[in-house]
Amino acid sequence: MIADWRCDWTGLGVAEMIARSGGRKVTLCVNGNAAGEMLQQYTRNAMLAAVFEANVEIMTNVRLYGADEDSVYLQNTLTAQPVLVDDVAGLVLALGHRQNDTLLRELQTLGTQVHAIGDCMSPRTVEEATLDGLRVASGI
Repeated sequence: MIADWRCDWTGLGVAEMIARSGGRKVTLCVNGNAAGEMLQQYTRNAMLAAVFEANVEIMTNVRLYGADEDSVYLQNTLTAQPVLVDDVAGLVLALGHRQNDTLLRELQTLGTQVHAIGDCMSPRTVEEATLDGLRVASGI
C-alpha cells in the first residue's frame, strides 16, 4: 500500500514500479479526488494508464491515520469515517518533502557565485524546480 498525500507523480510512479517488480498487489491511497490530480492532464492520463495496466488499485479521498503489523488505518477525507485495510504486507509513505541545502551551503563557502533552485530553497515539485532554474538562467 502507498499513502500519497499530494496526488502527484510520486505515488503513481512508486505504485507502478512496485506492481511491475514482482506481481505484488498494490493499492494507491490518495488524499484527493483522483490519483495524479496535481499533474498536467496528459502526464496524468499516461501515468494512470500505466498503473491501471499494472493492476494497481486506487482508493481516493483517504488519508493515513495509522498502521500496525499488517493493517493500515485510513480516514475518509469527506466523511471522516474510518477505513480499515487488513493483510497489508508493507506501507510506503509519500507524505511530504523536506529542504536539502547541504550542497548549497558547501558551494557557498567556495566564494563563487551560486544560485539556489529546487529543494535547497524549500520543498517543491519537479515542475517548480524547473521554473526556478528558468528564472535563474534568465537572469544570468
